[in-house]
Amino acid sequence: MAIGSTVKHTAEITQTPYSTAERFFKEAVTYLAPVTKEHVQEQARNSAKLILGIDDFAIRKGHNYNTGIHDLRGESFLDIIEGRTLSDLRLHMENNPLIALLKPFAIVMDLAQTYHTFSKEFFS
Repeated sequence: MAIGSTVKHTAEITQTPYSTAERFFKEAVTYLAPVTKEHVQEQARNSAKLILGIDDFAIRKGHNYNTGIHDLRGESFLDIIEGRTLSDLRLHMENNPLIALLKPFAIVMDLAQTYHTFSKEFFS
């Protein structure tokens, strides 16, 4: 009942307190996130013409940024990398070699030299 729903809506439907529904969501995310990540990454590895999207986003604007890797054709979020420097990206790839197995047909990114260097190193 909670899949595709909000915490508030789930609490209303199940007639449970908001805090109980929220706890359920947090427990489910702890279990489902790694399983979902593995599934979408496998789909991306098996994609005939994978189109990757690489971009940074602010955790705290002007202070903290992370990098997201997306399967644009499959409309899925593949991975999140803490930081956006080349050393952050390289360290993440060393610790998460399954992303390096992706063979993209094309990569969509902004003009940041860091992302161009990263893409050439790991996806060429």
